[in-house]
Amino acid sequence: MDEIKKVLELLEAGKISAEEAERLIKAIRDVNEERKEDESGFFGISGLISDIVGKTVKDAIKFSKTSWSRAVSTEIPVKDDINISILGGEVRIREGNSDKVLIESKGGFYHLEEEKEIRIKGEADVQIPAFKNLYLKVLGGEVEMEGRCKNFSVKLMGGEIYSEADFEYADIYVIGGEFELKTERKPMVVKVREFGGDIDLPAGFVKKEGKYVFGENPEKKISLNLTGGEFILRFKS
Repeated sequence: MDEIKKVLELLEAGKISAEEAERLIKAIRDVNEERKEDESGFFGISGLISDIVGKTVKDAIKFSKTSWSRAVSTEIPVKDDINISILGGEVRIREGNSDKVLIESKGGFYHLEEEKEIRIKGEADVQIPAFKNLYLKVLGGEVEMEGRCKNFSVKLMGGEIYSEADFEYADIYVIGGEFELKTERKPMVVKVREFGGDIDLPAGFVKKEGKYVFGENPEKKISLNLTGGEFILRFKS
């Protein structure tokens, strides 16, 4: 399998650790197992899954070529979008009072100014300004996130995310791993494309034409693509 071969090549070259390689390989195998078991006959599912996995492995390769800075304390000016990619470790992201992104990293950190991307590896504490568009990519590790966003985009392949977030729109991909999202109890709609995995929604959601609807006149929208793993939605008390 090409994706696993690429991961093993990264491991052999010393670009990623054995633990990071194990997480990626497990997620790839989980996805391909779900693909084999799928009997829906829906045209294009296999290609879509392979495309997502392939992109994720490419992300791991990009990470492997990063020149990491070690323990660092820094601040990064941002406009409307905040793009954070995480490869393993324990990372806490929370809303701060500054109009900049503030980072305290004890592991690896790198800022790609041209791509406007922040890469984190290992332990880190990140403060972000409120009401921005947050794009979060996680390739293993444990991530806690809390704050208020305009739009919230998450791609999870392996690892765990626990988030308390308020948003207008959320675009979520779960490809192995566990994502628990806690948000305000407001009317919302969850549009789901499910190719395996588990979904756990609060009581009160009604399934209508492939969507899960809570209340009337939805104020929030979630687009969920689930390929293995688990997505859990909870309301704040």
